[in-house]
Amino acid sequence: MKIPKVESLIITVFFLCIALWAVSKCSSKRAKIAQVVRDHSGAAAEDEDRPQRRDTVFVPQQPVVQQPIA
Repeated sequence: MKIPKVESLIITVFFLCIALWAVSKCSSKRAKIAQVVRDHSGAAAEDEDRPQRRDTVFVPQQPVVQQPIA
């Protein structure tokens, strides 16, 4: 049984539409994954650039000179 030209054209167009849909779906998912990776790597880079937070502050003090007891 030979498939007529019109039917083969319709089937070909149908499969091409499915292929185009699949490519667009995969590329949008890939873009979302890339965005998530970019967001996570950007946050890590900001943490590395910031100085460490310290709870105490070092204040140098003048040396205490003791008076001789007379």
